[in-house]
Amino acid sequence: HNVNADNADPAGTARAVAAAGADVLALEELKASAVPTYEKALEEKYPHHAVVGTVGLWSTYPISAVRPVDIEMGWKRAMRATVTTPSGQIAVYVAHLPSVRVKLEAGFTARQRDKSAEALGAAISHE
Repeated sequence: HNVNADNADPAGTARAVAAAGADVLALEELKASAVPTYEKALEEKYPHHAVVGTVGLWSTYPISAVRPVDIEMGWKRAMRATVTTPSGQIAVYVAHLPSVRVKLEAGFTARQRDKSAEALGAAISHE
């Protein structure tokens, strides 16, 4: 769920996504100053969490082996973690790919998004 860096009510957003009842929540576009608000709002239902750069993972199940994934953006916008469920361990990727842009001089461009998607795909292909 994109929680938007300019979100004026992170606690309300946390309650809304938690209400979905998922066992695992992946949040993107996390603002560092809002992370403690999400941690507090989600800790009772989702006691396990990890944050890397602008993405985060909250889970009812234990999380381990957390690491950033390079999607060629110049800052951390993707992560990989292992979630241990009753059915076994699963790899979970959380990524915030760049937006498709329309630029005055370049027109419609998806080059950076495509490049990041390829980098993420390469990381996943090693599972």
